[in-house]
Amino acid sequence: MNINKKKKFDQYLNNQNLNFINRYLHSIRYKYIYEIFKDYQKSIDRKINIVDIGCGHAHLFEILNSSFNIEYFGIDKSPRFTDHLESMKNKNNNFNFINDYAQNQSELFKRADIIVSLETFEHVPDDQITDLITEIGRVRPDIFFTSVPNEVGPIVWVKNIYSALINYDRHKEYNLKDTFFSGIGMFHLVREHKAGHRGFDWRKLHKLINKNYEVSVILTSPYKFVPKMLSPSIYFVCKNN
Repeated sequence: MNINKKKKFDQYLNNQNLNFINRYLHSIRYKYIYEIFKDYQKSIDRKINIVDIGCGHAHLFEILNSSFNIEYFGIDKSPRFTDHLESMKNKNNNFNFINDYAQNQSELFKRADIIVSLETFEHVPDDQITDLITEIGRVRPDIFFTSVPNEVGPIVWVKNIYSALINYDRHKEYNLKDTFFSGIGMFHLVREHKAGHRGFDWRKLHKLINKNYEVSVILTSPYKFVPKMLSPSIYFVCKNN
């Protein structure tokens, strides 16, 4: 791993594990998907094919591989993860890594029992996310699970203040105007969403998924009873019943 890629990879891991709050909140997505796999495994007596869109450092594989019979396909274009993922591929016969954009891998989607995307779609431009969700809806895997950050409502104020206080970097995408109007849901007064957190509206993603593959349930964190406006992340579960 070259020095620049290693620095960016280490920075990513440090952000994930900055403190116990960050670690706990990031762990919720894995907790939910583990529960889904546990239920799904009861209904299928063979290896489960999973496609992980925007797999990052493929922590999902590490969590699932110890408990389930899976064939894992991770897709990620970011160069900071390449060396780490190639190393995992060399060590695990059931680990597959595709260094590409997910929208180029529609053939792979057809093989998937479960398609997962964790904290990724906010980084995909709007025109590309439409094509991607449309394709997932077309192939209709048994389960589609995705988590995205909540950038709508008062939780934005909490997250950005917290980020500034601990010298995290998420608030730097925002200015005070963006933060205020995101907190009251007036997105026409927030700078346009590009490929990050600012301006990302999970409600639009909800409508897009429902148009192509209906959402069975929306989960919140850190507990399922937390109102959506106060949930740091939003989780969509789709099942091909």
